[in-house]
Order: sequence, then structure tokens, then C-alpha cells
Amino acid sequence: MLMPSAEIGYIDISQLDKLIHAGIYVCLFILWASVTIKREASKPSIFWVAIALFIYGIVIEVLQEKWIVTRTFDFWDIVANSVGIVIGYIVFHQLTTRLNLKN
Repeated sequence: MLMPSAEIGYIDISQLDKLIHAGIYVCLFILWASVTIKREASKPSIFWVAIALFIYGIVIEVLQEKWIVTRTFDFWDIVANSVGIVIGYIVFHQLTTRLNLKN
């Protein structure tokens, strides 16, 4: 997330980076929530996973602006991250409901 953009490569597809942001945060939410539910098995802990990921996304954007010369702050990346968190919650909730796991 903090690599200089020249090292990442570039694909000229409109808004592909937003889909990648959302996809990464879907995966991060599901993975982190899975670990959390095994330990605490409560909805408030899942809420804090979402809050922590939201804050993490903002911190990454600020770090990109301040310390990575070839990267910039992008508000829409934060929106894409947030959409990924919401989708991750929905998918996680559906999975835990169907598998009868505690949440």
C-alpha cells in the first residue's frame, strides 16, 4: 500500500484501482472478522473490526500523501475502502448465518 507507484505498474482501465481497493478491504474484513469471531464471538467486536479498517485506510492515504513522493491522497480510495468494508460485512454475515457460526 505504500510502495511507490512506479514499482506497482499501470493498467489503463478506468477506476480499476477503486475496485482493487474495495476487493482488498472485503478480504481484509472477512479475514480479520473470522479471527475475531473465533476469539470473542460478539457483534460489537465485528463493529470494531470495521472501524479499525476504516481508520487504517485513512492512515494509509495520509502516509501516501506525506511520505511517498509518487503517491497522493485520494478521497475516493477511502470511499472504495469503505464500500469494501460494507460488502465484507455483508458477505461475512451471510457466511456466518449459513454456517451457523456465532456472530
